[in-house]
Amino acid sequence: MIFLGGATYVKSDKVPGKSWYSMDLGGDSGSSGSSDSRAAGYIREFAGALAATGSTKWVGEEKVGGHPADHYRGTVVLDELAKYTGPAIKKDVRDYYVELAKKQGMNSVVIDMWVGKDDLVLKSQESGKGKKGQEVLVEEYSDFGAVPKITAPPAKTVATWDEFIAGKAKA
Repeated sequence: MIFLGGATYVKSDKVPGKSWYSMDLGGDSGSSGSSDSRAAGYIREFAGALAATGSTKWVGEEKVGGHPADHYRGTVVLDELAKYTGPAIKKDVRDYYVELAKKQGMNSVVIDMWVGKDDLVLKSQESGKGKKGQEVLVEEYSDFGAVPKITAPPAKTVATWDEFIAGKAKA
């Protein structure tokens, strides 16, 4: 998947002659659920939830991508996070994260975060038991300040959402 400019491009073989389909997600790129913010991963949600919980502890120093980092871990109880009103996480980010995790059937999650010596997050991990069993989401972050080399697929290779649905119906 590629998230770019308010659109999501998904690799697919369901439309003959096309290798991608696109979905226009619309909305404000600053909203917590938009494609542009999702391309950044869940760093806002994980960092805010971890900072908001009283169980967060320093685990030790480790290397991530060859860089020294402080490893922190905390257990976030979602019902408690839903009531949190402090400065660690904005209300809309908190509400979005709690809603998403609860939809997955989670009541609590363990969040690990590795913070580099320059205070930039290098890696995060969320784990918890949901409706489908144990779930783990790991994100690694790098190349801070670099211009991403992500481009949209060539237009001639991209089907519309309607073309994708029609192709899927034929399959």
